[in-house]
Amino acid sequence: MVKRKIIAFVGPPHSGKTIFITEIFFYLQQIKRVRFFLQRAAPDGEGVWSAESYQDIVKRIRRKGKFNPEFIEFTLNSIKKLSNTFPLVLVDCGGRITIENQMIISACTDFIIISSDKESTTDWSEFCEYICNCNCMAIFDSTLDLNKDPFFDKEKSIGLLVGLKRERNLIPSDTIEVIHKFTNYIIEQLEY
Repeated sequence: MVKRKIIAFVGPPHSGKTIFITEIFFYLQQIKRVRFFLQRAAPDGEGVWSAESYQDIVKRIRRKGKFNPEFIEFTLNSIKKLSNTFPLVLVDCGGRITIENQMIISACTDFIIISSDKESTTDWSEFCEYICNCNCMAIFDSTLDLNKDPFFDKEKSIGLLVGLKRERNLIPSDTIEVIHKFTNYIIEQLEY
């Protein structure tokens, strides 16, 4: 039997959330073991397209939007309808603790923090767990320091992501392996 999961990817800006979720997206497409959907829940103009494109072009054509009632209503309706169709919905959230993100994260079952700022990690954890009433699936520290070794410890639900850069071909292969391992962990949570 398949358990449904709606997973919010959260954390402070410039921590690599969109890059991380894009790698999960590509891996899930490749292995084809589970039906899923990636819902953008931030009007930041980013997405899979921005990870696949030359960054100078992305900077020229990316248009940031704003959280407004229409965007929130569309996003919440999308999450609800998608969760009735797909066993796994990945929700790429904005990088700030706001009332808009509270509404979106509260519509999710679980959250994953990707953070390059230790202080923010605690704030995000408390916000998602106690304010939004979500289950913590994992917390990943994120760094561009290539001298560190990426890992994921599923017993402790913690990990380290190294070198999450917008240019996908520059992400270290051991970081990609950690992302694949974590994606398999997500799939395990769907099956019981």
